[in-house]
Amino acid sequence: VWAYLYTFLFPFSTIYDMLKESKPQEWGMHSMHTILYSEINIFGILILLLLYLSQRRPRNVPPDQKLFDAMLLSTIWIIVLDSGMWLLDGKTFSGAWALNYIFSTLYFLFTPVGSFFWLLYTDYKVYDDTVRLKKRLPLYILPLLITLFFVALNPIKDWFFTVDAANVYHRGILFLPLTPLTYVYLAYAAFLALQRAQKSLTRAEQRDYLYIAAFILPPLLGGVIQSLHYGLSLVWVCTIISELLIYINVQNRELSTDWQTGLFNRRQLERYLENKTQSVPDGRTLYLVLLDIDGFKQINDAYGHAVGDTALTQFATLLQSVCTNRSDFLARLGGDEFTIVCERKDAASVSETLARLRGATDAWIADAAAEYSLNFSAGVAAFGTPETPTVDALLRKADTLMYEEKLY
Repeated sequence: VWAYLYTFLFPFSTIYDMLKESKPQEWGMHSMHTILYSEINIFGILILLLLYLSQRRPRNVPPDQKLFDAMLLSTIWIIVLDSGMWLLDGKTFSGAWALNYIFSTLYFLFTPVGSFFWLLYTDYKVYDDTVRLKKRLPLYILPLLITLFFVALNPIKDWFFTVDAANVYHRGILFLPLTPLTYVYLAYAAFLALQRAQKSLTRAEQRDYLYIAAFILPPLLGGVIQSLHYGLSLVWVCTIISELLIYINVQNRELSTDWQTGLFNRRQLERYLENKTQSVPDGRTLYLVLLDIDGFKQINDAYGHAVGDTALTQFATLLQSVCTNRSDFLARLGGDEFTIVCERKDAASVSETLARLRGATDAWIADAAAEYSLNFSAGVAAFGTPETPTVDALLRKADTLMYEEKLY
């Protein structure tokens, strides 16, 4: 951790030493605001470093994690440059003007890079295809090259920015026209994510893509305010918020849900049951329904595992379409086994839910003209009977009843 901190915070210590050599009268309210903003940036850098260092990195890191890491690191670097610009602006020590110009040039060079990596990350998340991504790289890199071209000409034309004789930074005439190029990446990434969200088979998957699409909102809001009020710098603080929200969402999904179906996983089921069995409302009974798809092995053997995976996802979707009660808890135990945990007045209400699920699977088979069925066996156990005084007993009872129905 300290090695990373030293690497990224070294420019601040160097600039700080130089600032101590500047004249005392240069330190006023503007300088106090600059130091405060730099402290906020340092805090943001620490947050991003913690996100980066907290992720597990196996030997073969998947492409989406590599791209997310690249986005985090590029954001850290741009915040370092942004803070350097604020600290150097208006200072008159030896070499201050050159440093300010170098930091400003690097800042504009790297500004679109984080958004560029975000688009690559989103594209891979949506299509899961590295070959497609490589083919589209020439198109995706175009806004980056346009920015690079104009920044390279800035020392001649002062199109992006100028630094006057007093070492004060000023925007150039193309600052506002070219700023939207960075948001082209974010806007197209949001478009891809929204398209994928509309086609998602599960609500959990749809929620993930909506999170990805919403990534653009905080930086866009910060950018608009910053463009209208010269002197404010909100874009990177808002970007940190977006990256933090995405990270939290992804981590929560990995810990609590089944990656394939979007339902909760077994670990979350057991935690839910432990809590729920402590406080069942009066007049209600807690039921555990264990479901097993009939003949699922034959689906895999006859059509392949890819079709088997599709069948699992489709069954989860049908399950969600039937169990619309907000208190119903749906999970995948593993393989082709699913569970419903629900509060009902009596067992007849549970039977009605299972009847609707059978109707939904039959309708899907008819509408889709599927070559295989999604018929299932079910075991229903009520918590709190002499046979089911504990969560383990409840799971065993439901499992026994399910296999009795399967054999019957």
